[in-house]
Amino acid sequence: MVVVKKTYENVIFKNQQLKASENSYDWLGHGIYFWEQNLQRASEWAKRRYGKDAAVIGAVIDLGNCLNLTDSASSNFLKGGY
Repeated sequence: MVVVKKTYENVIFKNQQLKASENSYDWLGHGIYFWEQNLQRASEWAKRRYGKDAAVIGAVIDLGNCLNLTDSASSNFLKGGY
């Protein structure tokens, strides 16, 4: 998650919650966005957006019982359902 240093400090050291984005231009809707498996890309984007105040927070996200459309096994599951 790309954030400014103040947000990083509040979440990591003060146990505050991340605030969901609610911009009209959020292309996947309102929510909290993460860069998947790409710390370098997240860091580069953060530095371009926030300069010296850039920070990145790592997260482990368990999606639970979801259909992963990037997994080849899901294609077979979808074919069977179709």
